[in-house]
Amino acid sequence: MKVEIISRKYVGPSQPTPSQLRNYKLSRMDQLSAPAYGSNTFYYPPPPRSGHGDLISRLEKSLSEMLTLYYPFAGRYRDEDLDAIDCCDEGAEFLLANVDCRLDQFLQEKPCLKLLNQFLPYPQDEILTTIVVAIQINKFECNGIAIGFSWSHKLGDHFSYMSFFNQWANICKEQGIQVKKPLCIGLQSVFPPVGDFKMSKVPIPIDTSKIFVTHRFIFYNDAITNFRKSTKIHIIPSRVEVVAALTWKARIVLDLEKIGRLRPSVLVLLMNLRGKTSFEVPINALGNFVQFILVRFRPDENELDFNCLLSLIRKAKENAEEFAKRSDGESIFSSVIGALREIDDELRQAKTGIHVFTSVCRFPFYEADFGWGEPSWVSSVQKPNDITQLMDTKCGTGIEAYISMEEHAMHRFQKDADILALTFRN
Repeated sequence: MKVEIISRKYVGPSQPTPSQLRNYKLSRMDQLSAPAYGSNTFYYPPPPRSGHGDLISRLEKSLSEMLTLYYPFAGRYRDEDLDAIDCCDEGAEFLLANVDCRLDQFLQEKPCLKLLNQFLPYPQDEILTTIVVAIQINKFECNGIAIGFSWSHKLGDHFSYMSFFNQWANICKEQGIQVKKPLCIGLQSVFPPVGDFKMSKVPIPIDTSKIFVTHRFIFYNDAITNFRKSTKIHIIPSRVEVVAALTWKARIVLDLEKIGRLRPSVLVLLMNLRGKTSFEVPINALGNFVQFILVRFRPDENELDFNCLLSLIRKAKENAEEFAKRSDGESIFSSVIGALREIDDELRQAKTGIHVFTSVCRFPFYEADFGWGEPSWVSSVQKPNDITQLMDTKCGTGIEAYISMEEHAMHRFQKDADILALTFRN
């Protein structure tokens, strides 16, 4: 498969950003976030009764209208520390590409995840330019389309950008809105910016000397349900908790085989704080509003057992949710700082296995309808570091796990008995 970029331009807001909104300062939580891109690709069947030219024009026009509401997305990072955005209306990057195959053929052939990166403007998440948002429209021979969406993690979390993407889709479907004023609401009132921010950013453990691969494992609903019912903890766990415990256990076993002894392990979970705090935050608030949860496995205290790991995860999440309910913004920020310092220390000492685990299950990926139906599939990306990300399957009951690790470890991981029993691998 070949993906050829045929054009590149910048789409600005349909209305100029007011001068008083020109300087957008990131919240303190955003300042702390890693200078990286997040990405997803949305695959759509051929639209009925519409040529590509009309379709591209609609996408571009609706994006321009959307950028009037989310004006920082059309701006540029200006300072070295990436702590503020000049809302200069230079625009989101907008690329068009041709793909030399049919979409249905591509999806049926269980695509190699490395190929998926070609659909994205910025697939390597550890690289960040001054551009906040970039979109790549990939046109297949059958007129099917894949929309590659890359976005700066400095300005917002996954939930923020899904809100943007779905609102863009709705504007395109309705073919326009009456744009009256910018609707961008940040988290600066909760996490006030700091002028000379010296705290180290979120660590991204990337080792260029190692070869990482990403595989997609599909956990089917029936298999997950059976595991949920067979657990020995007092509350039936969620789908995400089951998959987290299973994959964490398999990673600890890999670590044991590698170094010849059982050592401590930390599972790093990210929890979306929207709707979980004692103070109100608009559901569409732009920014990074997450809590880091560190779940610790200690060989001298814990058994290497699925139910034990599941209990550790459940207890850590319950504690984090209870903390969020009784804490203000300052306390939450201090907690995040403390967690990041612990992670950084563990990485430096290299005495503990660190496994980063994120979930965007229940996020409305499959609601993004631009006017010709919901996406057939939404994919993540090949990652150059050790991380697991969960997404819903299209039906909403299964889970797609994008698991990245060293190549030699992946060969052993995919042979784990529980992983084999519960998944289909791509």
